[in-house]
This record gives sequence, structure tokens and C-alpha cells, in this order.
Amino acid sequence: MTVVCTIEDCPWKIIARAIGDSNIVQVHTFRNVHNHCLEDVALSQPLVRSTRASLVIDDVIRSTPEYQPRQICKDFVRQHGIQLTYLQAWQMKEKAKERSYGQPKNYYKLLPWMCERMLATNPRSSVELSYSDDDHFEKLFFAHSISIEGIGSSRWGCNYGDACFPNRYGFSKSSFNPLKWQNRW
Repeated sequence: MTVVCTIEDCPWKIIARAIGDSNIVQVHTFRNVHNHCLEDVALSQPLVRSTRASLVIDDVIRSTPEYQPRQICKDFVRQHGIQLTYLQAWQMKEKAKERSYGQPKNYYKLLPWMCERMLATNPRSSVELSYSDDDHFEKLFFAHSISIEGIGSSRWGCNYGDACFPNRYGFSKSSFNPLKWQNRW
């Protein structure tokens, strides 16, 4: 971790690193020289890097995923006396979520496995997963076997190829071909 003075071109800084996996921090560099007056410090704002500051809110994000950037800004001023911009707070939240849950691009790597599991647990269901030419997720279509076979075979009294839709006065019938719907994709 590197801490520098908020005044531009001031040589004061401290560099420290953690020793292994422990909570012990070792100072590698400490330059205790400022080249400005105290008045300059009073007029400056502390700099906050979202990468480091997000470590402070990791636990809060894990327990309260809906923690909003505006609230992060308010809490940071109250707890640390540092004013954050909305963008800084949003970036802090994103970095904390990434540390807790992993990178969003990795979520899509689970889709093929999930599709296999859906078909294994729901025989006669339909799953269609497609990617663009550059291997980016494009679309996922999933239809349960009960949807494909139709509600028509259920106790609602609809024939196969008909669908029953709730309306104001009960149920209405509508002609519906589940195979056409499946082929639409």
C-alpha cells in the first residue's frame, strides 16, 4: 500500500506491504518531508482510490448487497471524514462485489453446465444456449417439458395445442402450438 500527500508534487510518502498472509505490515519506504505550508493541507481534500477504499466496505456489501452508492458516500463522510463522488462509491461497490462473488464474465462459464443439469433434471425439456462468433454469451432459451407438452393435458380442460390464460372472468382458450414457439428461436 502506498500513501502519498494530497498536495501535488509533495515528496512525502509511505510504502508498506503485508508480510505473507498475516496481519503484520512492514514499512519499506518512509519519506517524512513536506514541501508546502500547513494552509495548503487545510485547503486540500484527501485522495481516495476505490481499489483500496473498497476493502473497507467488503463486509457491508456481503451482508447488504443493495447498499447504494449514495449511502456509501454518506457513510464514508460520517465514518472517515472523506467526501466521495458517486462514481468513486459505485466503483468501490463494484470492486467489493467482484472480490466477494468473482468477476461477472466468469458467471457465463457456468451456463453450459447449468443447461446440462436442467435437461438431466427435466427430461423432454428444451434448452438452447448460443454464443456470438467472438465467444460472448448471446441468448438462452429454456422451456420446461410441462410447457412444451402444454397445459392442455392438465385438469383445466384445454385440448393439446390450446393454452389457457387467466382473464377477468376465469380462463380463456387460445390456440397455441408449443413446437412452433420452440422453433421460433
